[in-house]
Amino acid sequence: MGGDLATDFSFGDETTDQQQSRQPKPPAQSAPTTPSEPRVPSKVKPNVVEPKPYGNLPLGPDFYFNGMASLIEFTVLDQNGEPMSNITVTEAVTPATALQNSTLLTRDDGKIVDLVGQGSFGPQLTNDEARAAARQVRNTPHEIVQDHVMVITSSSGRTSIATHQRIFSNVDANGNLNPVVSRNGYSNNYTIKLTEIKVTPIQPRICLGVVR
Repeated sequence: MGGDLATDFSFGDETTDQQQSRQPKPPAQSAPTTPSEPRVPSKVKPNVVEPKPYGNLPLGPDFYFNGMASLIEFTVLDQNGEPMSNITVTEAVTPATALQNSTLLTRDDGKIVDLVGQGSFGPQLTNDEARAAARQVRNTPHEIVQDHVMVITSSSGRTSIATHQRIFSNVDANGNLNPVVSRNGYSNNYTIKLTEIKVTPIQPRICLGVVR
């Protein structure tokens, strides 16, 4: 699920020659002006937060997430490798049962935050209920495989499609539950893996008029 997500709702376990200088200098020539090159979304760089428990992470009005999750922050770069701003994004996640944002996202900072997790979505829970939800998710075998697509449009109207797959899991290759370990003060037995993000620019269509 993409959008504006806060990240502080996790909970732990507890240098001229003299002769030349006499010659009059030619007037300074101004550099020729050329139209600025349209910025095209060309690369998406992910920053993945390792999985950990979250309690009452707000996703919307009276709508919260409780359980185990990883937050992924995507930074969109242009054809020169520079971060972009003022972009709009739509996303699609397969399978369709995955919670996803169906609205158009407008990001002034050019960053998209996505949540990949297993747990409960709904009204706010008490602290004890939130901890219990995360505990239950750790103790139950889960593997989430998602194909994620983002349609990214720059302020100049150039559009690209970014695709990747991610796997969020707490089981090994044999389907056995991973042991729960305490790391950085959090109990966790989940891993998250992302494939390379492929970005494909969509060439703008040029309509040629017919002169009669």
